[in-house]
Amino acid sequence: MDTFQGKAFSGIVMGIISAEQRSFLAVVLCLLGSASAQTQIDDLGRLQIADEPTTPRLSAMGGVGTAIPGGGFAFYNAASPAFAELPFISVEYGSLPGDDNTGDLTKGKLEAAWMFKKWFAGVSLTTWSTEYLTSTEQGIGPAASWQLLQASLTGGFKIRRFAMGNCFDFYQDRMGDVVNDQAVTYSPGFLFQIVPGKVTLGGSLRNYVRLDTSLARFAWFGGAISLPRYVRAGAAWTDTLKSAAMPFTASADIVYSAVYQRLMIPVGIEAWILPCLAARLGVPIHDPSNLVHFGVGLRINSITCDFDYGVTQPALIPGASIEQKWLLGLSYALHIPHAVEKQLAGNTPASQPQILKPNSASDLSVIAVPILTH
Repeated sequence: MDTFQGKAFSGIVMGIISAEQRSFLAVVLCLLGSASAQTQIDDLGRLQIADEPTTPRLSAMGGVGTAIPGGGFAFYNAASPAFAELPFISVEYGSLPGDDNTGDLTKGKLEAAWMFKKWFAGVSLTTWSTEYLTSTEQGIGPAASWQLLQASLTGGFKIRRFAMGNCFDFYQDRMGDVVNDQAVTYSPGFLFQIVPGKVTLGGSLRNYVRLDTSLARFAWFGGAISLPRYVRAGAAWTDTLKSAAMPFTASADIVYSAVYQRLMIPVGIEAWILPCLAARLGVPIHDPSNLVHFGVGLRINSITCDFDYGVTQPALIPGASIEQKWLLGLSYALHIPHAVEKQLAGNTPASQPQILKPNSASDLSVIAVPILTH
């Protein structure tokens, strides 16, 4: 805590909060480093673990995702499923390193989305968990568990090239036997296709409208910063490098984080170097803890496997060593009944990539395009 507010402030804080809360703050600082040095004690709050990006494809691109159709609506943009090529279901699992007092942080997610001609819907369930050592007046106490649940539901409408999404999240934070907080949030977002199938703009608000019981108080729109809050805007460009017949997606976001109290600019690129293999690179510029991300994607028929490898350095621990984290995901593009397929095709602009059955070897590059939206 000496690095948090100085020795004087640290002494005051430690005299006020309980041993269990002190252990919790240590977990937050060591695992996330997700607050500036001048953040007040209430601002660290709880539920900060929800600040960690999801969706390995987007995480491998540096955390971009505001303007990329597909998965990750519960973190990036409530309208993300609107212009996905196919309905899908996906699962993911990942790990972040702990320290001497905490075990590795593990997380898992299940997500599904379905889109129609004029509307779309999605649901996801995300869990985080770790163990940490408590402290007592006599020293180190027994180990305790810290678990966070996020259940999310999104839905919205599409009007030609514009889509509006509305995401509702339920959070539950359990720490040992003494903390059990809940929060309900509303997060809107939109997508707009400037050039259908190629250039997309997006924007979203995350967790600014909420009912929050953590820190024993309720807050609508603002108030206690016990939940990560974001304002996001982004652009994505999907095209094909004709000289190499290589589909690619390049994207950049501008993200304001109320926790970091700063603007961050994640940028990332994805290139399908083979019809079934993608390489990804992302740099979260001005992010205080994430340094760089690498990833790959492999697609076989309707199944896509995505892997993200990230290099991080905890922001609040001076001289902290470089650490690694990873995220692995598996998604399945759902079969569409013929009637629904015709309905979707009738709403797809001519310039948007289509799902084609290859008639020759030269057509194989086309079947890689649908991956770009999952």
